[in-house]
Amino acid sequence: MCNEVAKKETVKLYKFCNEDVKTVFEISREIFNKNFDKIFQLYGNRNVDAELMAIIGMITDSSKFIQQGENKEVRNMCTALEELKDEGRLEGRLEGRLEGIQESVLKLLRKGFSVLEVSNLLELAEEEVLKIQEKI
Repeated sequence: MCNEVAKKETVKLYKFCNEDVKTVFEISREIFNKNFDKIFQLYGNRNVDAELMAIIGMITDSSKFIQQGENKEVRNMCTALEELKDEGRLEGRLEGRLEGIQESVLKLLRKGFSVLEVSNLLELAEEEVLKIQEKI
């Protein structure tokens, strides 16, 4: 029996008879929707083939999943999702730091500091300060 998956925007149903295709589609969709609990519920204790992990990683732009696929690791989905969450947290922290640096550059420039002074104070390349300055 084929599994039916409905697209939100349309009434059209897609039928996937291949269990691997269904797995890739469902996990990828839920990752994009950040429904990790649903993935845990459906696939938490299930092992997922390395090639499927790589495909899911390519679709969702997850370097952890791609790496697991390249390493030929058959992974428990629960463990893989925890690593994906950790990767997301790290990306969030890095984005936050970058935003903080950009805000500092803009504040200093608005207070009259030169690009060279801001570059020296924040230990950034002058080119980076100039890129940020263009946003003003």
